[in-house]
Amino acid sequence: MAGENKVDLNKVTETPQAKTGSMRERVIVREKKHEDELLRKIKSEQATQKVAKIDNALKTTSTSATNSEADLLKQVKDSDNSDVFVEDILKDNGTAESLMITSAVPLTDDEKEKIVRKFIEKTDKTLKRITTVVDADLITGIRLQSESFYYENSGQKTLRELQSYIERTWIQEDELN
Repeated sequence: MAGENKVDLNKVTETPQAKTGSMRERVIVREKKHEDELLRKIKSEQATQKVAKIDNALKTTSTSATNSEADLLKQVKDSDNSDVFVEDILKDNGTAESLMITSAVPLTDDEKEKIVRKFIEKTDKTLKRITTVVDADLITGIRLQSESFYYENSGQKTLRELQSYIERTWIQEDELN
């Protein structure tokens, strides 16, 4: 986020809705498309990891039924319907959360991906949606919000904490005098 990040308007996807909207609306459409692609990429990687774990578990068991299960798993992995299988593996059972990333400046695609991966790593949460927002009021830094998680490291937060400290200190000094 150091330096000035600019959105490449040449990458904006034109949709029937975006063609009639402002440039800001067009950028938002492009951002949402990227966020959806990022989420699909991460879910696919998670599914591949889960399939590998299942595959390894099946290989370590030595029953004849396990061999047929392993064959079935291989057939599903290699079939054209593997996306359906992946979706079944990644069903969230109502535990998936939406993540809102708020930053003081626009984030690059790589920065977004790093933030989302770190969020998943630290919280062990499944995501159903990613939203990014640019809020200049943060001054600098970022805020992450989901249904069960909140993290903020911004200039705005630092100023709030400083204001609170000063007010508490002055009140204590007034009470002593």
